[in-house]
Amino acid sequence: VLGILETICNVLWMRWFGCKAELQKPADPCTFYIVENDLYITKFIRVTSDYTDAEGKPSINFGSFVAGAIQGVLEGCSFPAKVAAHYSSEPQYPYKTYFVVEFEPHVIEREAQGGK
Repeated sequence: VLGILETICNVLWMRWFGCKAELQKPADPCTFYIVENDLYITKFIRVTSDYTDAEGKPSINFGSFVAGAIQGVLEGCSFPAKVAAHYSSEPQYPYKTYFVVEFEPHVIEREAQGGK
């Protein structure tokens, strides 16, 4: 699991966005975070007032497109997972995006047994 996530964060991210992403591992064994401080695709999208909240922040997350690409890579490599994109609440990084990767429990069990 770590190998495929590191490949996504280092190799694919570099090809897609020209930089590496940060990989974080919380306490839950099935969940990982891929963190991007300034998601490249958000620089070219203008959000109209129809899609902003009361504070003027986008109410939709365009990182969901990237989350789908991550999920597709994982599933294509036999690591089924759900991937969701969430913005950070840090004012200095308005488009900081956390990609929450939740693997199916059987994937973690399979990898703990040596990938059999």
